[in-house]
Amino acid sequence: MKNFNYHQSTKILFGKGRINELAELVLMYGKKALLVTTPASTPALQQQYDKVEKILTDKGVTVVHYDGVIPNPTVETITSGAKMARGSGAQVIIGLGGGSSMDAAKAISVEATHPGTSWDYLFYKTPQPDEKKLLPVIAVSTTSGTGSQVTQVAVITNTAKRDKSALYNNILYPKVCIVDPELMLSVPEFVTATTGFDVFCHAFESTINPGTGAFVDLMAWEAISIVAGYLPKVLADLNDIDAREKMAWADTLAGLCIANAGVTLPHGMGMAISGMYPNVAHGEALAIVYPAFTRFTWGYAVDQFAKMARIFNPDLIKLSEKEAAGRSVEEIDKFLRKIGLWICLKDKGMPESEIGALAKQCMVLPDYKGNPRVATEKEMAELVKSSYVK
Repeated sequence: MKNFNYHQSTKILFGKGRINELAELVLMYGKKALLVTTPASTPALQQQYDKVEKILTDKGVTVVHYDGVIPNPTVETITSGAKMARGSGAQVIIGLGGGSSMDAAKAISVEATHPGTSWDYLFYKTPQPDEKKLLPVIAVSTTSGTGSQVTQVAVITNTAKRDKSALYNNILYPKVCIVDPELMLSVPEFVTATTGFDVFCHAFESTINPGTGAFVDLMAWEAISIVAGYLPKVLADLNDIDAREKMAWADTLAGLCIANAGVTLPHGMGMAISGMYPNVAHGEALAIVYPAFTRFTWGYAVDQFAKMARIFNPDLIKLSEKEAAGRSVEEIDKFLRKIGLWICLKDKGMPESEIGALAKQCMVLPDYKGNPRVATEKEMAELVKSSYVK
């Protein structure tokens, strides 16, 4: 066995109905909370927000609601939330929603307690945030994707620079997270598909990242198996609470994986895509690049690609490792079609003239360097070109 490290400081409350324990968790840190969410775009979402606020206020928690989070949250989004946190005297931040809301909560905790903006504290900058100043964050996930409830990452977008990057520091782990599948019943089909595919990507990329180890592998392959079996079931019946629960567990496992191993080439490309084209959801961006990624990489991580292919198609057990690994390409293609994510950059309105610019941006974040096969500038341009049209 190879040496490995594993770190996790977030307390996890998992299961149906656990949202009812939120007030008690908040009161461990204070009586004034900033609730961070997206706008209530549907009646079901408004009902969810009202329910959470009532759970809090019934126990004496004063709640100020910041509902200005947008998909791929921007620097400006974080600044607005931080101003509200400071102005209200918030003692704890609650991120309620998908990755955007939970990431925003972490970044707001930083900006509300430090000079400058959240962009000043990206993972490669100094100084980093001071743990003693941060407001505690409680993450409540409402989608089965992103894993942000158990990671030390807060992804933000600088629209002026057309750049998407991240705060990354072990002090940014939420203090506590609630993973309650009942909160996920209102998630629409598109979000279910894109976040569900993100779970697979987190888990699989963890297995081929140099930082992987026995603990990560144990969780990652379990998560991959769950996604292969249960994401199609959820999409067939969005009210299947048992399938939702399975996907919520897979998401949590995959989040624990990326917090300790990390992602690879597809995530670096996906971040660049969403940074330049904010209309592209993170899971969409991953779906766009995965066919090119599998074709580019499978021969350099045969064992992992073979194992993944056999999870999607058990009949491949009859083939050699190399043959099964090669078949992973078509198994991912079939799965993307099955979940409605067979898409390309052209479909999302990207100008063909920007292929070169996007390829350059794909090499800004270091994720691509963790891939078993590290792309050169020329190869990255070919990967983007292959993802432009299918």
